[in-house]
Amino acid sequence: MDSHHPSYEFDNPRNVVVEAPLVEALQDPQRVVELWPEISEAHAFARQIEQHAKYTTDLDAVLDNLPHPTLSLESAVEAGFVSEYQVSELYNSLTALLEDPDYARLSLYLPFEFLPDASWNPKDSQLQEAIEQFKRTYLNSWGGLLSLHDVRANFADGIITQEADGLPRVVKAAHLIPQLIERGLFTETEALELFHTTEDAVLRQSLADVLEAFHGNTADVPTVQTDLPPELITEAVRVKLEKERHHQAIMATAKPFTEAVTENDLPEEVIASILSEETEAVTRAAFIEGVYIAIESAAMTDKAKAEALSQQYSEVFAALWEHEDAGVKKQLTRAYRRLHRLGVVDQEQLIHRDINLPNLGGQFSENLALFPNDIENLRQITEAIAAHPELRDLIYPVATVGGSRLKGYSEADSDIGVSVFIKPDTPHSARARVHELLTTTFAVGDTRYDPKKFWLDEYGDGGLYIHDFADQNKRTADRFWAHILFGDVWIGDKQAIAELQTRLLPVYFYESNQTIGGRTARQLYLERIEQDLLQYRLMHKGYQRHYPRYSLPTANQAIDGKSLFWDSGYRQLATKLFVSKVFLPKIIR
Repeated sequence: MDSHHPSYEFDNPRNVVVEAPLVEALQDPQRVVELWPEISEAHAFARQIEQHAKYTTDLDAVLDNLPHPTLSLESAVEAGFVSEYQVSELYNSLTALLEDPDYARLSLYLPFEFLPDASWNPKDSQLQEAIEQFKRTYLNSWGGLLSLHDVRANFADGIITQEADGLPRVVKAAHLIPQLIERGLFTETEALELFHTTEDAVLRQSLADVLEAFHGNTADVPTVQTDLPPELITEAVRVKLEKERHHQAIMATAKPFTEAVTENDLPEEVIASILSEETEAVTRAAFIEGVYIAIESAAMTDKAKAEALSQQYSEVFAALWEHEDAGVKKQLTRAYRRLHRLGVVDQEQLIHRDINLPNLGGQFSENLALFPNDIENLRQITEAIAAHPELRDLIYPVATVGGSRLKGYSEADSDIGVSVFIKPDTPHSARARVHELLTTTFAVGDTRYDPKKFWLDEYGDGGLYIHDFADQNKRTADRFWAHILFGDVWIGDKQAIAELQTRLLPVYFYESNQTIGGRTARQLYLERIEQDLLQYRLMHKGYQRHYPRYSLPTANQAIDGKSLFWDSGYRQLATKLFVSKVFLPKIIR
């Protein structure tokens, strides 16, 4: 297979291919030149990609050598984990990236441990200069975000809906102020002045959250959002809320187990009852979580104690693994993965139980092996489209596949996100017929897929464009769904995929003067890619299935509950994903 053309051919005679997400192709200059030869040459795409690749390389050179996410870069240099040169190169790359307004939102996710303390005065002059330039650029980039409103749930509890107009908003950049103050980059006086002078009601409320946190109110904010307008509580949202309530019930029941395990005061009869078939699954799940939390807490201060606790309960966990209950196995799978990340469970135990350990910051195409049956189903479906006498005239024999399965943090029962492309000469009056045909075609045995639809228009310039319907619905895509176009795997006829990618996607590279809510169209495209990769299920569900909690800044505990947005480990992963994958080459008109 040509290393510069990441298509995944299987052993069969069909002209159906599986191609890696374009966020990966955009890391390969030669692949981009193959896809868009004329615009690549005219607008130095290869040079842009090479420069962006250096940002990723410089970040990885530091992240790969940090033994713990809570270690500051200053401490890492002093301890010899990274060199002054490596940190200097990292700061130079972050500065260059943040200087581009398209990537200013990276400042929301950068690990707080990367923010240099005002007192840090390294001996190396190049590092000192890199730090000063980074601080100026970071503060300028961060300050520019104080005018932007985000859906608060995206960062808080993840209970999001297709229609965001009725949801509370937040200026998330303001919520970073406690950490900026801690590092001497901002002051509480400046926060107070901004609070009293701003006319932006959303910014004022966000600053009020910060000031309230500073004055000792660290009461937990409920993680279930209860103030959604009734009309926004769709069936999908209701299911999410119900799952969250179930999770909270487990966590509440887990607390006594954690306390007993920590104090080595868990009676044998309690363990015996946990192993009993009569015990409710929710109680067993709470026990597993309670033991895990006790080990996690010990691991942060006393690795030997954590290892001893893990060994003490290893036989109980092994016995629970033999239970047939899928929910218990799911809870154990999460526990084993996180214990492995903590270094108290070896990889052999995961292999013995057939527990995979995806690299959530790696290439998504590596995760195709995790759901081969769905990939083969969709190959067959795209073939069926090409052979269907009516459907082949209406849609392209192509499907894209994304979601948490592709990103590596799914559960065994997670849905597959699928999308299709409706040909530009298909009349809009045929929407009901197209839906009917797709419902039948996208079913293989007992597996049914519910594809989202990109309806395309064709203009005289030879390009394809996504049609925005006035009566948009959750199954009909609009032009801002760049996260699917660039983040999904493409499956189908090789020539049809090439036509879509070459004619439909170049518009996403153009710089735009049009603004919507303070953002340009290009910034909105990048923001949708950001939300898909960093927020949504990763922040609220996916990360905690694979990683332990590393830290929760005290001053932020009163702001949006205990969101993983604040966790040092999550912020490292989010930064890695942002730098490597939230990227579109730019064409300046």
